Amino acid sequence: MSPDHQQSATPRSSRIRAAWRGEAPLSWVFWGFNFGGGLLLVAVGMFAFLFLLPFAVHEEGQSVLASPVFRAFLAVWVSIYMTYVVASVVMVWRCSFNGSSRVLGYIARAAIVAWLVRLLFLLRSLLIG
Repeated sequence: MSPDHQQSATPRSSRIRAAWRGEAPLSWVFWGFNFGGGLLLVAVGMFAFLFLLPFAVHEEGQSVLASPVFRAFLAVWVSIYMTYVVASVVMVWRCSFNGSSRVLGYIARAAIVAWLVRLLFLLRSLLIG
């Protein structure tokens, strides 16, 4: 085999691994993974909730929030979403200067920190009341 053929036969690293290492373009990480992935995750979670809704209410007048099915779904979905949040923050932070200018990198970092602070305040208000 020629060296060119051996080199092309090696598996390419995925975009997500490259983003985790800080080697992916900022545009893909911010708009593709962070923004698009977040929208996709929320949409899948909403459809899953709507699918589970008939199974969550057993008695007339029972709240969906009191259902064990809903609580189990919520625990799994929040775990998945928090994993996504951590991955998204790390990837945007590491790839922030892989864009066309350093200013965009600082803007991306500021936006991701603002998003994280807003999310933490939301969680605090949900847990504390």
